[in-house]
Amino acid sequence: MSKFCENCGAEINDDVTVCPNCNTAVGAEKVVTETANTASTSTDKKADTKKLAIIGGGIAAAVILIITLIVSLVSGRYKAPIKKYFKGLNKCDAESYVAAYPDFLKKSDSVKDSTLKDRKKNLEKTYGDNVKYQYKILKKTKIEKKDLEKVQDYVNDKYKEKVKITKGFKVKTKQTIKGKDDYDYATDDVYVYKIDGKWYVLDIEPDDVK
Repeated sequence: MSKFCENCGAEINDDVTVCPNCNTAVGAEKVVTETANTASTSTDKKADTKKLAIIGGGIAAAVILIITLIVSLVSGRYKAPIKKYFKGLNKCDAESYVAAYPDFLKKSDSVKDSTLKDRKKNLEKTYGDNVKYQYKILKKTKIEKKDLEKVQDYVNDKYKEKVKITKGFKVKTKQTIKGKDDYDYATDDVYVYKIDGKWYVLDIEPDDVK
């Protein structure tokens, strides 16, 4: 049976390895084509691998960012009651102010919007109109477990409440009162505790508890 040269199309015998018409090796073009296809496939695989590496790196970076944000939010929850406290003072909003403290202090019985407005008016006599409270957290110090237990026992005894205090911080703050005419500032320690799973301001210093 005869076959044809893949280069020039001349008819050649089956046992011929070189085309007598164009001197092209029989099957050479096919080999070249297969080699080219193999090289192309290899390049595609490398490109796909690179894409996967980029995608994988992007996903890993996103996961790290999410974890960082979660940790930041969780670790910063102790700030929430301090923020509510100053929001209540600035807006004369008793609801926000009271929410900074645990229920057993019964702040809602004595603090109303009118109470905060009167307080602000008194300050305006000294500092001028538009009095604002500002604060900056300078440092936080973890309260040790034995001191948390002291505060917990004190609360349970004094307020007849069975509460669980699991965390606490002594927060050093710079607090500023500023009006149209004058201002004043001072550093003050604010004590915050995680009571029954929620953070509150609680003005109890462990060293003062007997």
